[in-house]
Amino acid sequence: MWAGPLCTHLLTRAGAVVTKIESAARPDGLRGSPMHRRLNDAKTVLDLDLRRPPDRREFDRLLAASDLLVTSLSLRALENFGLLPHQLAAAAPEAMTLAVTAFDAGSPEAGWIAYGTGVHAASGLGRLDDSARAQPPAWSYPDPLAGLRACAVAVEQLAARGAGAAGAHRHRRVSLAGAVRPLVEQARRCRAAADD
Repeated sequence: MWAGPLCTHLLTRAGAVVTKIESAARPDGLRGSPMHRRLNDAKTVLDLDLRRPPDRREFDRLLAASDLLVTSLSLRALENFGLLPHQLAAAAPEAMTLAVTAFDAGSPEAGWIAYGTGVHAASGLGRLDDSARAQPPAWSYPDPLAGLRACAVAVEQLAARGAGAAGAHRHRRVSLAGAVRPLVEQARRCRAAADD
């Protein structure tokens, strides 16, 4: 829920101008929390409902003038809102996108909606010790890990655009599952070494 907002928060701290699109019909789930205020304090927030033609036209206009579109939705929601790269091509053929999703594209879970704790559970990270005492994590660390990774990818994309080499970097994805995968692999290696 907050990997994408963390990514764009870090970009604002690096000097980027960030506009957050949020429909009043479906407000951000973190709205009102101290975290929401902190992650969005330097962003311009626009109330656009992409299902309404006038709002969609305004979004397309903004997109055409933007350097990068960062989304934090499921792949299903991206498609429903017309935010997949091939769907954006007509309005903004030069658009660069970074999709932050729960699971990797092409995985069986690709269309699933999940928060960090759900990704943690699905990854198996919490059960690597085979103990009955395993507890859900107190902190949803897949979100900050994916947010940091997404920010690094965004900087790479923007640098490539600035160097005139945006093509290979035009459309990228970062997933929460991908961000915790190295932890799962390392934990399994450590466990295997301890068992030897």
